[in-house]
Amino acid sequence: MVAVKFGGHRIASVLDEMADSGVSSVQSGGHAIRLNTGLDMPATLRDLLANPLVTALDRLAAESAALALLVDCLQTMPIIDPGLPGAVSAEEKRVIAQVRDVLTKDLSCPPDLETLARMTGFTHTRLNRCFRKVYGTTVFAWLREYRLEQARILLGRDHQSITDIAYFCGFSSSSHFGSCFRARFGLTPQQYRCCPEK
Repeated sequence: MVAVKFGGHRIASVLDEMADSGVSSVQSGGHAIRLNTGLDMPATLRDLLANPLVTALDRLAAESAALALLVDCLQTMPIIDPGLPGAVSAEEKRVIAQVRDVLTKDLSCPPDLETLARMTGFTHTRLNRCFRKVYGTTVFAWLREYRLEQARILLGRDHQSITDIAYFCGFSSSSHFGSCFRARFGLTPQQYRCCPEK
């Protein structure tokens, strides 16, 4: 078991700021949340755990790595606030979680919207409407963003080829992946991988 310790007040202030800006409904009042389970935690934590924490710079690097890990997890967290008008119902939350699990299980071969709708008992219009309430976008726009975020994380690990990452994340070709990645992050995958400040 691994524990990473840093000031809870700093995380609380970030989560409160996210809630105030409408990015998320997470509150800092002691609620537990399930973060992104799609991350390869041993690889993500490798550099953090290898840090000797001897000097002030070591400790600063460890805090930075821990915060980067938290950001990676929070980026794909749903925006659900039951207090808002048009908030999703418990049934809609269950369906969204089910669809997310199906979509993220195999990024390279997701079912189409009609299949997802049949599987959940929703119409494709209602399914997209629920995703828009929670994530601010449609099902497949959310999936595209999720694929790009996963690709960005994999590029930072530097052990797979860019082509392998493109196919693993569901892009039809490395050139299509490159153009989507550049449009989203302002760098090509190769530039991002070589950039020391990601």
